[in-house]
Amino acid sequence: MSLGFSIKVNTKQAIRELRRLGKAVEPGVLLSAIGNRHLKWINDNLKKGGLTKLHEAMAATTISEGKSRTSSRSFQSTFRSQLSSSFVVRRGAGQVWVGTRHQLSEIHHFGTKPFTIEPTNKTFLKFKTPEGDVFRKKVSHPGIPARPLIPTKAVAETLALGVIKAAVDRAIREGKGGR
Repeated sequence: MSLGFSIKVNTKQAIRELRRLGKAVEPGVLLSAIGNRHLKWINDNLKKGGLTKLHEAMAATTISEGKSRTSSRSFQSTFRSQLSSSFVVRRGAGQVWVGTRHQLSEIHHFGTKPFTIEPTNKTFLKFKTPEGDVFRKKVSHPGIPARPLIPTKAVAETLALGVIKAAVDRAIREGKGGR
């Protein structure tokens, strides 16, 4: 499994800005900057737990009735750290790819419907609760809410265009390009 996106700068506004930029900035450097800006957005997004508040009212993602552990939108900090460090930037000819191959990325990005968990090698499932060990033949998981990890196409284009505009403005300030 992998989750990622490619950025191809082909909007009219971006092409105009790139023409203004001329040869002042090497395309590879610009693509790396765009990729790194998207990584920052992804890391910031992971810290806040996703893009939207669609699932705030959903019950905690616990597999048993009883006390809830955390918000259904929260990421355990260890998992968040692993997921965050799994994102990479790869440059290609005129494009940059930002993504991850973390095995759980798609599950968290798209979410899941409610599902039943049953033991595979034993007769019972066993898990710990504050009240002690609990044994069940099966449990109903409420599902995992979608926690978008990567930006929408519109957000990705806005981020890329912001990097391009900043490079153009800097090149103009430094006298490397003109209007």
